[in-house]
Amino acid sequence: MFEIARRHRRAREPVNSAFFADHPVSLSIAKMYHGPMERAMITVRVFEEREAAAEWLGVPLKILYPPVKQK
Repeated sequence: MFEIARRHRRAREPVNSAFFADHPVSLSIAKMYHGPMERAMITVRVFEEREAAAEWLGVPLKILYPPVKQK
């Protein structure tokens, strides 16, 4: 996770990145990623509700759901 954060800190243009976490463990992990990204070109926010993440990102809610697997 910290290696990913280190690489993402190299972004040259502003980018928004949202994490949706609906379980305490995943919420804690997302918040750990948020810390190293402070003062980077990537603005990271952690959300407990998909609707809030979609609104902040300015995207349709449906794209924040995993794709449905075809059988």
